[in-house]
Amino acid sequence: MNILETTENMLLDRKEIYAEVENTKTPNFDEVKDMISKKLNTTKDNIVVKEVLGSFGKRSFKVTAFIYDTKEALEKSEGKIEKPAEQAPAPEAPAQPVPAA
Repeated sequence: MNILETTENMLLDRKEIYAEVENTKTPNFDEVKDMISKKLNTTKDNIVVKEVLGSFGKRSFKVTAFIYDTKEALEKSEGKIEKPAEQAPAPEAPAQPVPAA
């Protein structure tokens, strides 16, 4: 990961990161969060990845991400981020007996 630009946004209590990632396939947002948190020694909970852009045939991807100072600043700016709930499997209908012919 190569950080191209870092902007401090005091109004929203965040850093805006513009980076370039070399990878064989398009990294998903969680992979990008892992890379940023390791590179900048921050928690993944305060990172919001906005976009991962790639060009056809190239192995470099442009990443835009925001790193918030606190969880409260993140919720104030981005809204409350809820993780999808685990869905319980639907109950199966009992098998109906086949009428004798």
